[in-house]
Amino acid sequence: MILTAVRSGPWKLIRANPDNHRGLPKIQLFNLEADPLEKKNQAVNEKTIREELIKVLQAGPSRAAKPPATKPEEVEIDPETEEQLRSLGYTE
Repeated sequence: MILTAVRSGPWKLIRANPDNHRGLPKIQLFNLEADPLEKKNQAVNEKTIREELIKVLQAGPSRAAKPPATKPEEVEIDPETEEQLRSLGYTE
């Protein structure tokens, strides 16, 4: 089974391959603010939102992805924090 999804604001669109073994609808659309458990598929009721999000999915990940909000910056780490990170496997 292949699922692809995209979110925009409160909306989440999920596209499943038509022959998926779980029998999921090809397109599902949820308003996560009103329905955080994704129980009510709004794909039929919200055609404009559905079509906009389908276009984003079809554009592919390079167009759907947003650039990072900020650029990473280097910071000084004190020896104690560095040792804690090393013990957790985050640094060598």
